Amino acid sequence: MTGKITSLEEIGEKQDRPPNMLDYLLIEKCGEAIPEDKYEYRDLICSSKRTEELIDLLGIVKNQAEGKKIADLLVQDNVLYAVENSEAYQKKYGNELNIRDRDKLIKWVKENIKSSEDLEHLPPLTNDDIRKPELYPYGWWIPGKIPAKVFQSGGTTGDPAYIPYSKIDYEIACLIAAKGFKEYGEIKENSRALFLVPPDPHAFGPPCSHSLEKLRAISIWKHFRNLSTEQILDQIAKVEPDILIAAPHGPKGAAGALDVLLKKDQELGTEILPTYLENKKIVSGGAPISTELVEELYEDVGVERIVNAYGSANIIGYFGPIRRKREDGIKFFSEVEIPAGYWIVTPIEDEEAPEGWSRYGITVLGREIMPIIKFDHEDYGKVDLKRGKIEDICRKDWFVKREDGKYEVRIPSQVYTCISEV
Repeated sequence: MTGKITSLEEIGEKQDRPPNMLDYLLIEKCGEAIPEDKYEYRDLICSSKRTEELIDLLGIVKNQAEGKKIADLLVQDNVLYAVENSEAYQKKYGNELNIRDRDKLIKWVKENIKSSEDLEHLPPLTNDDIRKPELYPYGWWIPGKIPAKVFQSGGTTGDPAYIPYSKIDYEIACLIAAKGFKEYGEIKENSRALFLVPPDPHAFGPPCSHSLEKLRAISIWKHFRNLSTEQILDQIAKVEPDILIAAPHGPKGAAGALDVLLKKDQELGTEILPTYLENKKIVSGGAPISTELVEELYEDVGVERIVNAYGSANIIGYFGPIRRKREDGIKFFSEVEIPAGYWIVTPIEDEEAPEGWSRYGITVLGREIMPIIKFDHEDYGKVDLKRGKIEDICRKDWFVKREDGKYEVRIPSQVYTCISEV
């Protein structure tokens, strides 16, 4: 048995990693000393006996104000960890802040990054940074750290990024996601989840599956790429899922996309979706979901709830419930709740953004192998920090300004959702 850690300050010294939200809750809220040995700590947070307790513990952070207190306490240590251990962050911040001496940069962080708002002083981490030829693909990884999981980004904005997770990184991310599933999906023990999404190394389905396992739900995967839409509908009838996890629209989602399934079911007159998904739940991920499809799924199929999943291989996403209607003329839904105390969301000014929208950077607190500090997806969204939401998330490149000053959101054919006036 190794020694115990009783304060957040000891984590960096004794485990060589930045502190995360769960560390704070265990030490500060529960008064629990955590194992000094990292492997014992990993076993603690992976323990099936403690999983429900840990998810409930994460759930005690009830609002963004409480989450901000946690973020303010952890943010400096997380930025310092990146600056002290990553040459890529040292060079980026050194060049853009004009502080090229490592020790002076560390001193600057200690003096200037004391709260979550102070992240506005840092330049965002971009996809272009991650894909710089001299850094691609491993340049942002901390040397000597061994990944337990490596995901790839979808590659829609360039070569896929390779995003590593330590065992602790991954378990914390999936505990946070399990909290979201429990809250928005109302998952129960033995609930059946049918997955119609890509497996590893895609960063949507596998974390969802691991999160559901923590809730003792059943993950059922189908290699749908070699199946016709009719065969997938037949699988839904056989499995009778309590929750369906699928891309919203084809052709990116191919035969298993929600709109493709619904159209084929209606053409065939089989009524499989209304029969087997009535009063059930759908988790939609991968793209905005059109208002027309939302209305059909709620009204024609009778699903109880549609949950939007958002994120990327860099941050592993979170969830938000999709409401039934909207009256503002925007023809898609894409929104997410900010996981308080785990993400820090920093709006990024962009003069080209429509009024009320902005780009934003996401800092993930506690990432060990590849720190994520103010990562800019180059999405536009409506960031509401008081309510803890990002609404109407869509790729910046899909906003097209017209001569009359209004914008149209034109989602490409390979994603195929809708055209919306903003």
